[in-house]
Amino acid sequence: MRDVVVLDTETTGLNDKQDRIIEIGAIKLQGGRPVSKFHAYVNAQGVESSPAALAVHGITEKFLQDKPIFEDVYMALLAFISDVDLVIHNAPFDVGFLNAELERVNYSARVGDICHVVDTYVMAKQKFPGQKNNLDALCKRFGIANAHRTLHGALLDADLLAKVYLQMSMDQSDILQETEALASPGTLVGEERWQAPVAMLEASAIEVEADAAFFDHVS
Repeated sequence: MRDVVVLDTETTGLNDKQDRIIEIGAIKLQGGRPVSKFHAYVNAQGVESSPAALAVHGITEKFLQDKPIFEDVYMALLAFISDVDLVIHNAPFDVGFLNAELERVNYSARVGDICHVVDTYVMAKQKFPGQKNNLDALCKRFGIANAHRTLHGALLDADLLAKVYLQMSMDQSDILQETEALASPGTLVGEERWQAPVAMLEASAIEVEADAAFFDHVS
């Protein structure tokens, strides 16, 4: 049984051919609870966020000046999402950006080559046809608190999406192994269990070197 990784990105704009990823957040789930997290801010190498994107995430070029570039973090990210069910809301957007960044660093594999992508937007449209199915609407529908989401953030949004995904997957007890915790909206994972400390992976030079060695056979 594969692990589940819920992922979100923030970008400088909407065009993956010219805009860049500036934040990546991902949460790994096992047995219906988070066990580890990956987080990185990414220097966009001179590409400024559009006014519309900046209004969404509030991440300025000045803030990103001392952050690593994508080439410094991607091996650690690929190790984190390898051979998992990768859960993303509106997956073509984030996967398109990730693949564009992988192409820029001349990495031969693409996201779909190393994991199975699950689009929660498609899931939501099937479960709730004709209704609003953005992340805020889904949080409201399932009673998931998101008042603290005044600006989008990749790790924050991944956390909310993980809870939404578990709710939408409540009939898949063979995968989640949490049947008894799915009795009512908003309570599928006890708050204490969800808030328990988990390992946080932030790509460092040592991790990048180790992950580069791990992926030599893939590229």
